[in-house]
Amino acid sequence: GAVPDLARGFALPPVMLRLRCPLLVMGAGRDLVIPPAEAPRLCHAAGDLGTLVWYPHAGHALYDVLPEWTADAARWLAAATDDGAPLSWAGPDKDSTQSRPPGTEDVEPDDA
Repeated sequence: GAVPDLARGFALPPVMLRLRCPLLVMGAGRDLVIPPAEAPRLCHAAGDLGTLVWYPHAGHALYDVLPEWTADAARWLAAATDDGAPLSWAGPDKDSTQSRPPGTEDVEPDDA
């Protein structure tokens, strides 16, 4: 059908070649809509501009960790817009949040 064909042709990593600003990628270990491996793949494609925050027990759109991801995103955004200074975000606040998903040792870590 048309939707599966469209989905197969949709990929963001090639767009990363044109990226000129910091990118926050949030991944969920229990996402049933987008394969969890896509988050680290996208972040890796963004290179030094990418920051990956991993929620191992969250599902698609992170509805079950809404307070955590909104706080993490606000802190990251504040660091990313700090008068043009290089991004110096210390990472997520929660101990249950990992900076990268398990099983992605072949993906380079971000600079968060």
